[in-house]
Formats: sequence, C-alpha cells, structure tokens
Amino acid sequence: MDTVMYYFYYLSSHFESFSPVVRITVFLTMVLGGVYIFSLLKIGAVAYKTQLDRHRYSKVKEKYEEPLSQLLQSKEDISSTQVLSFLGLENNELKNWEKACITDLLVNIIRKEYGVQ
Repeated sequence: MDTVMYYFYYLSSHFESFSPVVRITVFLTMVLGGVYIFSLLKIGAVAYKTQLDRHRYSKVKEKYEEPLSQLLQSKEDISSTQVLSFLGLENNELKNWEKACITDLLVNIIRKEYGVQ
C-alpha cells in the first residue's frame, strides 16, 4: 500500500503546476489503463473457464454417452438404483459440475436420436 501512496503523492506533486484539464486527462488516462488491465484479466478468466467447461463436458461425454444412450433406448422399467449401478455410480459421488454436464449430455442425446427440438 505504501507503493501506491508513494506514486499518488509523486503524481500529485508532479502535476501540481499544470492546468486542471491536463490533470483530469492524466487521471482519466490512468483510470482507463486500469480498466483495460482489468478487462484483459476478465477476458482471460472467461476463456479459461470456457476451456475448462469444454474439457469437463468431453470427459463426461466419453464416460457416460454410451450407457445413457443404452438406457434411453431400453424398453424395460429400471429403478434409480439400477440406473446408478449401470452408470457405475454406486453412492452418488457426482460433483455439481458433473451433474450439469450429464444433464446437458442427456438433452443433446435426446435431441440427436429422437429429433426433439
């Protein structure tokens, strides 16, 4: 925090003799520079999260696409415990993001196989 205060006092003393227009311009330039840096960090974070979501979805798709499509095509009445054992989930060990990916995968399989829009 001392470094920030140092530069604040340095800039305020350096631009003390300039007109208010120049001081306001310098202040706005610094604020816009900070907004630009924040925007770059935000874009990077959003890109990382998007890449992570794609990777997670592809991982869930590899693991559960075939069993889910088999369950959807089955004509039998299957209990929830049988479904969990068929998917290899004995004690409900899914994380929230896995549940969301499986739901998206189910919707995509239904759209693809049954032509539902």
